[in-house]
Amino acid sequence: ATAFPLIPVTCVPSGGTDFNIPPEDGGVLSLAPDIGGNQLLRTSNTTISAFGQWVIPLFGDTDGLLRADASYRSEMSQDLEEIAFAPSRTLVSLRAGLQNPRYDVQLWVENLLDEDAIESAQIFASDLNSFKSVATGIGINPRRFGVTARYRFGGAERQ
Repeated sequence: ATAFPLIPVTCVPSGGTDFNIPPEDGGVLSLAPDIGGNQLLRTSNTTISAFGQWVIPLFGDTDGLLRADASYRSEMSQDLEEIAFAPSRTLVSLRAGLQNPRYDVQLWVENLLDEDAIESAQIFASDLNSFKSVATGIGINPRRFGVTARYRFGGAERQ
C-alpha cells in the first residue's frame, strides 16, 4: 500500500478580486483576471488588402501583365491579458510578365519594402509548476524575387 500525506496549503488571492459576492447573488469565485472587452487572441483590429492589375495586348495572342498587391495588418494581441503584441506590418508585392494561351513567364518580388516584422507569435508555459513562459515568434519572409514559367502541355490553354 502507498500513503500520500496531506500537506496543509493556504491560498491567498492577489488584490483586485472581490471574494465577498455570495453565490446566491450570482457571484462567481474566480482567480482568473477579467479579460472582458479585450481584443480576441491573435487577431488585429484592422486588416486591409488591395491589388491592381493591368493586362495589355502586346503582339498576337500574347499579353503583358503588371500587378501590385499590398496588405496591412494592425498590431495583434498574443495573449488574453493583452500584454504581448505582434507589431503592425505592411507588405507589398509586384509581378510583371507575359502570358499566352500556352505559356506564362513572370518576374516577381515579394515583400518589396523588406518589412522586418513578426507574422504571429505564441506564448507557452515553460513548465507546469512555474509562472515562467516562453515566447516564440514567426517572422515574415525577407524580400525575395524570382521567375515563374508555366507551359501547358497536351493542347491545354489558359482559360
